[in-house]
Amino acid sequence: MYVVRLTKLDVSGVDVKIPYAPHAGNVLFVLGTTFTYLKPETYMVLREQFKSQTTEYRVAPSMGGLDTCYNFTGLTRMSMTSITLWFEGWAYIVPGMEQMMYFGRRGDIFSVGCLAFAAASDLPSGITAVIGTLLQERTEVVYDVHGGKMGFSHKQCW
Repeated sequence: MYVVRLTKLDVSGVDVKIPYAPHAGNVLFVLGTTFTYLKPETYMVLREQFKSQTTEYRVAPSMGGLDTCYNFTGLTRMSMTSITLWFEGWAYIVPGMEQMMYFGRRGDIFSVGCLAFAAASDLPSGITAVIGTLLQERTEVVYDVHGGKMGFSHKQCW
């Protein structure tokens, strides 16, 4: 488990405000959690910005605790908005479609899919977000232990 500082979130270049609080931006990278959880006030802003940029897709019912879902069945192509997570030191992650969305049929993006982010009011004290394993897939995390830095590299391998 590692704690890093999230400095900014954006949805296709539109900033999502992270409400100020002591230790705001502290994020845990964990291996025991599938989805990414944000403080409710941050998640609500992210969700609304995401929904405003995905109006061309049919809304679907919530699934597995995820409340921003779409039915992509019958589509043959789509252009999904992006989410970028910016960390202290200008490291960033731009999750791919299958890291940003959770699909009912794994690997089938033309099924029902939900934004793999959710609100969590029970985060540990001083933590703004928990980054789950789905968002970490295909991302190599590089640690500079002596320099106290962390970086990311997006990988296409399985």
